[in-house]
Amino acid sequence: MITADGNSVGGEDLTIRTDGFISQADGGSLLSHTGNVSIQSDTDDVEIGGITATTGTIEITSISGSIRDSNADTNVDLTAGTTIYLTAQDDISGLELASGSSVNASSTLAGDITLTGLGSLILSDVDAQNGSVTIESAGTIAAIDVNVSVSYTHLRAHETRH
Repeated sequence: MITADGNSVGGEDLTIRTDGFISQADGGSLLSHTGNVSIQSDTDDVEIGGITATTGTIEITSISGSIRDSNADTNVDLTAGTTIYLTAQDDISGLELASGSSVNASSTLAGDITLTGLGSLILSDVDAQNGSVTIESAGTIAAIDVNVSVSYTHLRAHETRH
């Protein structure tokens, strides 16, 4: 098990990989100014508090579990300069994404994908095997590739125009 409750800052690529549970405390931050952030658990869940890859990608993988927010809140959990990649065997849920995020999310065995955009979102590739996809956004949603094998897809944008 890896537990992080403070702030970690790096200038280049940051990688965390373990066989166990990964938990980042809500309010904690993991920041890469110029590189990518990669987090992978081979056998358990991953809980996210706050990750930023200013100019790079974020890649979070839970080979045998779920990816979720470490606390049910409305604070931004993921901010990437390019694409956010989320891959889990089970659910991907409760994460708030920064405005303008491009997302590639996949539930590979049986799980729902539930994400919230704090502004506009680009769904570059979202796939749920034996689950549903629910995406809400405070801005527009550009759905390029969204596939659900069994259940339903619900996309809801709350853009206000004056």
